[in-house]
Amino acid sequence: WADVEPSLQEFFCDNGEEWVHLRIEEDLASVREKLTKKSAAGKASVQARRSRKEADVQTKQERNLTGVQTDVEVVFEHDVNTKATNKDTDKDLKTDPPLNPPRGNRGVKKFDPLDIA
Repeated sequence: WADVEPSLQEFFCDNGEEWVHLRIEEDLASVREKLTKKSAAGKASVQARRSRKEADVQTKQERNLTGVQTDVEVVFEHDVNTKATNKDTDKDLKTDPPLNPPRGNRGVKKFDPLDIA
């Protein structure tokens, strides 16, 4: 111990109970302070989000209690006894002739070598 003690005294201070490195203790105190601040900020953020969410829910409930009917409710109402509106009811479109005749019947004859003679 007598050989090592002088070299340890260069880096550490003896406070009577333990050997302490001042720079390391300062760094640890700084880290603890930052951690405490970040923890407090995180808790405040959670509380703010909860407050906003509760306010949004309360506002939504107040809107529902006003009894004002909006167009949104009307849009989603559907009478099951009516015909569906997603079906084609225009019969004229189904009877019009196609724009192009079928492939096999375009008025062009196939080449037949026996027709040459």
